[in-house]
Amino acid sequence: MIDTQLGAMLDNAVTMPSNGQTPRLIHVTPHLAAKMLQFNTNNRPIRESIVAKYTNDMLHERWTPGINDIITFNAKGQLSNGQQRLTAVVRSQRAQYFWVLTEMDPKAFNNMDNGMTRRTTDYLSMGKHATYARELSPMLGILYAMQCGEATMTNTLYGRVARNISSSRNDVLDSATQENCEKLEQLIISARKIANTQFQRRYVTNIAIALMFITELNRADDDVIDSFITDMQSTTPAYEPVAKLIKTIDTKTIGRQQVTKFSRQDIVALTLGAFEAFTANKISSKAIANSIYKTGDTLTKYDRLLQNYRQQLKKHNGNKLPSLPIA
Repeated sequence: MIDTQLGAMLDNAVTMPSNGQTPRLIHVTPHLAAKMLQFNTNNRPIRESIVAKYTNDMLHERWTPGINDIITFNAKGQLSNGQQRLTAVVRSQRAQYFWVLTEMDPKAFNNMDNGMTRRTTDYLSMGKHATYARELSPMLGILYAMQCGEATMTNTLYGRVARNISSSRNDVLDSATQENCEKLEQLIISARKIANTQFQRRYVTNIAIALMFITELNRADDDVIDSFITDMQSTTPAYEPVAKLIKTIDTKTIGRQQVTKFSRQDIVALTLGAFEAFTANKISSKAIANSIYKTGDTLTKYDRLLQNYRQQLKKHNGNKLPSLPIA
């Protein structure tokens, strides 16, 4: 509830003349939405991806009634804001409540949709998970996509989540349960330690996503996962797959190929490949691993395996990690 003193100040504040026009909260039926769209004669092109998202939200009763973005008509009677939402009402055949304003000043339209978009990260930053909001935002989106069964690990990783699943920000934020966030935050803490130790604080989110795939989809013993994560945090890893992975990322060298930079997909796939090799017991003694890690030997066999794994992962379409072909 608004503060009493603030409420009184707002009541007594000077208001701008509105020419008798004030927004009205209207129950917009599919029939009314179709009629309103007949006056959509001077607007930007419809964005099908946005309409599809809104339609899906309405069909699954995820749309928030009376959302404060007003549907407007200008002084010429043309629809100037709200075409995506009205189209979604028609396609979903679900009536919604919208604020509607007619006779809007045409000059005001020039300043519409110019503000900063409020991202999921912004919402998380305002809550108790603010410390990890930057990493949590993409991780929760991917986790939600996979848990609801509308996106696999592969198509989520190799395309924007929005292209593979129709979800609202509310759905992703609803998945930000205490249990989910605490579980992911532990992975983020590990990823930050790995990044701080090995990669000058780079790749935190990418490594955290890889660790999430490992813990969510892999059936390996928890002790094996813990050992892998612990070795990833070591300045001199004891196991060959980890040592090779770190050197590959650090030198940006895959086999004889030098790359300018790694994408998120590269880091995730390489980390998953290293874990597959780790669980296959392709490990070496600490002395051998230290030698591999410290010398400038050309990376060959293991890096080709990781490169092959990345290609396999891209072609694969599912949530089960493909096996790494180790000769």
